[in-house]
Amino acid sequence: MTTTADVDPLVARMRPFGTTVFAEMSALAVRTGAVNLGQGFP
Repeated sequence: MTTTADVDPLVARMRPFGTTVFAEMSALAVRTGAVNLGQGFP
């Protein structure tokens, strides 16, 4: 089985950094049904 980390070494190197604030806020907006204005589009 091939994983994304096997195909793209950048993924494995970036893993220690975790997620960005933009990813966190986007996920929170989706979970709560909010409008996410932080991504530049309403």
